Amino acid sequence: GHGWEPLAVTLAAEGPLHRSFRAAGVPSLALDSAHRRQYVWAAIRLARAIRDVDVVHAHLFDAAFVSTVAGAIARKPVVITRHEGPALVRRAAGGGFNRNLYYLLDRLVLVRAAAVIAPSTAVREEVVALGAGRSRVHKILLGADMQRLGAADRARAEALRREFAAR
Repeated sequence: GHGWEPLAVTLAAEGPLHRSFRAAGVPSLALDSAHRRQYVWAAIRLARAIRDVDVVHAHLFDAAFVSTVAGAIARKPVVITRHEGPALVRRAAGGGFNRNLYYLLDRLVLVRAAAVIAPSTAVREEVVALGAGRSRVHKILLGADMQRLGAADRARAEALRREFAAR
């Protein structure tokens, strides 16, 4: 064995993704929380589900928020992978009250995270500026299978790397 057992959790309802997980032998949990007003209950359900889990790893803002609350309840460390910087999250929130609320919640998530994985220097610097401790923010570049992107030859692969390089 590999020494660890994953549990895949989504905020979504049960669906094809969960069937795929189970077909691959990975247990999964659907929190069935499509609306943000359901997130407190989702966090409580998640906290119960992670009692025997060593670490929680969440992607994107909504899952990171729910996981942070659940991690606090269950006293479990939460690792966040940020695919975007805080500025993008705030822009998506719109203006006024929602924007300020997102800013505060995003800061809470980043400050409480045991670690933050950033896919670029730009995202790393944004999350550090928002309050995540520099020593807890780790830049890990996202990988891509160049052959699946149609770059079987070395020159095309290098051109794609330059075009999409994380800065």
